[in-house]
Amino acid sequence: MSDFLNIVQDIKNIKYPDIVAKYNEIVTKTALALGYANTASAKADEAITAAQNASADATLAVTSKNITLTKADEATTAADEAQAFRDELVSLDPSLVVLSQSASAYLSYNSTTGQFIVGFPKGEKGDRGDAFTVDTSGSLASRATFDDSAKGFSYLALDETPTKIYFKASSASGDWTDGVAFGKGDKGETGENGVGILDISKTATVGSVDTYTITFTDTSETTFNIDNGAVSSVSGKTGDVTLSKADVGLNNVNNTSDIDKPVSTAQATALASKALLNGSPTQIFKAKPAEADEDVVNKGQLDEAILNVVNKGQLDEAILNVPTIPVGAVLTCHADTPFE
Repeated sequence: MSDFLNIVQDIKNIKYPDIVAKYNEIVTKTALALGYANTASAKADEAITAAQNASADATLAVTSKNITLTKADEATTAADEAQAFRDELVSLDPSLVVLSQSASAYLSYNSTTGQFIVGFPKGEKGDRGDAFTVDTSGSLASRATFDDSAKGFSYLALDETPTKIYFKASSASGDWTDGVAFGKGDKGETGENGVGILDISKTATVGSVDTYTITFTDTSETTFNIDNGAVSSVSGKTGDVTLSKADVGLNNVNNTSDIDKPVSTAQATALASKALLNGSPTQIFKAKPAEADEDVVNKGQLDEAILNVVNKGQLDEAILNVPTIPVGAVLTCHADTPFE
C-alpha cells in the first residue's frame, strides 16, 4: 500500500504542488496511523497468545490440582489402611516362645486363633560384671565437695531417710541426678500360700491302665495315667509266682530260733578256751596287786594283759597268763574285787 501512495504522490507532485504537499502530509499521517495499527495488531496477537498460554496454564493448574487431590485421597486411604492393619497387629497378642541357644528363630501364624507365634533362641550368658562400689559417702551437705567429679561418680548420702545415692549426670559442676533409695528396703508383703497336694486316689490293678486323681489344697484336681503292665517272669517263672529261697540264691538259710542256730567247730573251740568274767562289767580297770601277798600277781604283766584284751575288743572275757602262775593256768578275775 505504501508503494501505491508513493506513485500517487509522484503524479500529484508534478501538476498541483500545494495539493501534493497537503496530500503528502495526509499520506504521512496515514502511514503513521497504519504503523500504529500494525503495532496494535501485533500487541493484540501477543495478548491473544498470552491469553491462550494463561488458559493452558490454568487448565494445567486445574489438572495438577485434581491430580494432587486424587493423590491426597489415595494417601489418606493408605494411611487409614495402615492404621487398621496396625490396630489388627496390636490386637493379635503374639505368643513368644523361648528356644534353646542352638535353635533357629521362627515366625508362624495360627489361622484358627488368629495369633502369631514368635520363637527366638535364648542368648548366651553374659560375662559376670564387676561388683558395684559406691565412690564415697557422707552427709548430703558434704556432697558439694565432689561437685566437680567426673560423670558417673557416685555419692551416698547417709543422713537421709532412707539412705540415698546420687550420681554425676555429666562433668558439669554440681550436675547430680535425683537421689535414689539405696540399701535394705522395707519388708515386703507376705506372699500367698502355695498350692500343695492334698490326696492321690487310685488302687492299682495289674495289667491295666489306671487313672490317678490328684486333689490339691485349693480343691482343684488333675489326673494322670499309669500303665500297670503284667510281670512277664520272675526268676524264670511266669503267672502267679511263688518263690523259694533257692530262687533267690539263699539255699543255706534256715529260719530257726537263735537258741537253735548251729555254731561252727572253730567257733565252739574258741569259745571253750575262754573264761567269762564274773558279772557283767561295762568298763575294764587296771589291776591292783593283792595287799597281803604282792608276789602272787605281777601288776605290770596283768595291766599289759588286760590292755591286750581291750585292744582286741574282747570286753566280756579275758585269758590272763601271769608269770607267777603255772603255764597254761587260767585266772578268772571278778569285775569289782581286783580292779580299780
